Amino acid sequence: EAVTAQVSTEGLQEFGSERLFSQLGLSGEDFDSFVYYGSEDIMDVREILIIRGREDSDLDAVKAHIGKKAEEKYSTYKDYDPVASALLEKRVLEVSSGAIIYIVHDDAASGREAFLRCVED
Repeated sequence: EAVTAQVSTEGLQEFGSERLFSQLGLSGEDFDSFVYYGSEDIMDVREILIIRGREDSDLDAVKAHIGKKAEEKYSTYKDYDPVASALLEKRVLEVSSGAIIYIVHDDAASGREAFLRCVED
């Protein structure tokens, strides 16, 4: 909630495991919990993903996987959508205290700060 208080979810919707898998190739069942916001509009690259890992979760591998998907998406948009490319370039992808945050949004830096405050408390 602290992240979505800093990062607007207007125009985004919360998705479940099926969409998490189709967009990022991740199974929600592999994690303790997750929150995933995205858009139905294929041209809207904004995403907010927060994952709380299980004790046995390899979050560094999950981070690397998400990073690869983000790079693929950036490659797709870089030649024809400068706004989407700019958002993807300034994305936040970080692991801290057993959790991952991935944000593609104008307010990604604010979301990162809110995330770090929450997981470090």
